[in-house]
Amino acid sequence: MSVTIKIIIGVVIATILGLLVLQFIDFGNASNVVTENPTEVIRNSIGISGYVVSPGNYLLDEGATMQDLIDKAGGITDRADTRAFLPSALVSKNVEYYIPPRYDPTDICSDEEIQKVNINSVSDPAALTFIDGIGDSISEAIITYREENGLYQTIEDLMNVSGIGNATYTKLRNYVILTN
Repeated sequence: MSVTIKIIIGVVIATILGLLVLQFIDFGNASNVVTENPTEVIRNSIGISGYVVSPGNYLLDEGATMQDLIDKAGGITDRADTRAFLPSALVSKNVEYYIPPRYDPTDICSDEEIQKVNINSVSDPAALTFIDGIGDSISEAIITYREENGLYQTIEDLMNVSGIGNATYTKLRNYVILTN
């Protein structure tokens, strides 16, 4: 058999197969075509540190809560202070969330709780001044911010208070809670 005949037979077989396939395609039925764009899910990288099983950055859908973030991190440890976060609080991108300890982190055998102040209910600025480096002006600013903006949803909200930067926040974060 010559090469030309083999090519002709191949073309005929391919044409027949193509026609058979076209018989099963319904070009007139537009209902098979998806015309809507699926809803795009926005995912944010959000960090968590402190007393969680696996600190790090996790991808979470927009609208995720603190509980969603904690679950991604494997949960909290037995030394975490559950009064320092609200599980239903929404988390934001570009924020590193911290779960503080309930007990003295310098003594792993200690079961003595750290003295803490509820920043959502404190009314006396002097209540926060026991924290090294926190004076009356910062204490008053914490209370004023809450009165003007509503309850703190996360301890990271302290970073929005005038006069509190990273260093002051780091001093405060182990000594404040959001609920009793």
